[in-house]
Amino acid sequence: MLNSIRKTDLALAAALMGATAGVFWPVFLWIAGETLAHEQLRQSLALMFFAAVYVAFDRWHSLRPAFEISNVNLAFLAFSFLLAVGSIAVPNPYTVLVALALALFSLGRIVFGARALPVLLPFVVTFGAFVAFIVLFPVLDWPLRALAGTYAGDLLARAGFATTLTVHGAPEPLLLMSVDGRLFEVAAECNGFGLMSTATLLALLLTVSRRMPLWWKIAGVLLAVAVGFVFNILRIIGIVLAAPYFPDHYDIMHETVGLAALFAGLATVWFLVGGGSREDGVRNHFSAED
Repeated sequence: MLNSIRKTDLALAAALMGATAGVFWPVFLWIAGETLAHEQLRQSLALMFFAAVYVAFDRWHSLRPAFEISNVNLAFLAFSFLLAVGSIAVPNPYTVLVALALALFSLGRIVFGARALPVLLPFVVTFGAFVAFIVLFPVLDWPLRALAGTYAGDLLARAGFATTLTVHGAPEPLLLMSVDGRLFEVAAECNGFGLMSTATLLALLLTVSRRMPLWWKIAGVLLAVAVGFVFNILRIIGIVLAAPYFPDHYDIMHETVGLAALFAGLATVWFLVGGGSREDGVRNHFSAED
């Protein structure tokens, strides 16, 4: 396949990828730093990585390199560069993130051709959502902690446990939950952001890549957020109830319950949103052409 591609197109595509990496290098470093700093974001990135590997192996024949150096693709890429430069004049994270998503979309079209759009688009959209989550994480951390602690505490109280929720300390406050005299911290990893963001990314991958009504795509994403929130509440309750039985192995129990909630939540999203049960838009798109 590569033998049939002109060397000039190959060289130009490589130059465009290098230019894109240079323009957005500070953004890539920021994304890497924020992702490594937060476990919730690492979970979401891991999901995207494994999904990308799966699609690459499953639909590799649909992603043959094409190197389409067309005016349309170059215009998309040039516009993404202009947006990136504009974000310097008017600093804000949103413009440069839109520019990055557009740049990746353009490079995908250049390398694999417009025909591969149904395969590439879900990952561009999902990556854009992932980067948006990085921006939103510090804003939503405390409100989500408060919601998670309140709902978990209410459910435990309804089950007969003596439960109180209090805030201690400043300027870095701690949200503490007392359950029958046992004290638990509702920490950042308990805010549910990881579960909700990962569930949402999975829903985006499913809905964008499949043929289904627009209302179901929107409902599926909203449903994934709700599923992530619910399973995080169940995660907190599970940890609180299991803690008395594992006094010497609390950390192992904590991680085990967390992973169980994560995979159970993702399985629920897969089942509810339509994994394997609805018509696969990507597969149908290519089946008529292959």
